[in-house]
Amino acid sequence: MPVGLLAGQVKQRLSVVTPDRPRPFLRFARLQGFRIWRRLFPLQWPVNPEGRLFINVGSGYVTHPLFVNVDALPAAHVHFSRTVEDLSPFNDDSADLIYVSHCLEHMSHRKVNSVLAEWRRVLKPGGVLRLGVPDFDQLLAFYEASGRNVEAIQPVLMGGQTYALNAHYTVFTEQSLTQRLLDVGFLAVRRWQWGTDELTSLPDHTAEAVEVGERIIHLSLNLEAIK
Repeated sequence: MPVGLLAGQVKQRLSVVTPDRPRPFLRFARLQGFRIWRRLFPLQWPVNPEGRLFINVGSGYVTHPLFVNVDALPAAHVHFSRTVEDLSPFNDDSADLIYVSHCLEHMSHRKVNSVLAEWRRVLKPGGVLRLGVPDFDQLLAFYEASGRNVEAIQPVLMGGQTYALNAHYTVFTEQSLTQRLLDVGFLAVRRWQWGTDELTSLPDHTAEAVEVGERIIHLSLNLEAIK
């Protein structure tokens, strides 16, 4: 039985935009029109304490008043409509925090390091890249606990596949993702826990868990890397 996203613990100032998924050709036309509209009418960036810059990369339908949102989704809360591996609107060494929830697994395993390097470029020295991805070790634990029912792990392992970008191409363990982060130049990597403060309480898949009998299995691997 799914545990859910612990919505009762999420502060009211956080919200999720209602999904709207038009047909592919309409989605493409809408996206191109939105990008032109956003260039003409840029969305004002949030004002954070001490002038800090927080970026939610692959924000999807989640919006938070302290984050600049980057996503291909054509929605009113998205500041920059683009693919998540391109943060060219942001200068080098400009962001204090880059938050990426369940997005990196949508990249080819051949591109993961270059994507991580692009995100690192934007961070200030000492800045934090906060990631959530499906935890392959925990998916295996869930697979075993479910009686080796592959359908139980299919959506998290392979993605929803409801549209072209909603598929997974890479799997991660704590060891493999840590090594990739160190390989591109991050100085340290550590775990982070959902719900400890406002900036770790976004209503997304980083809180995802399942209940099997009396056991709770957390399906999201949550790591943060320090530049």
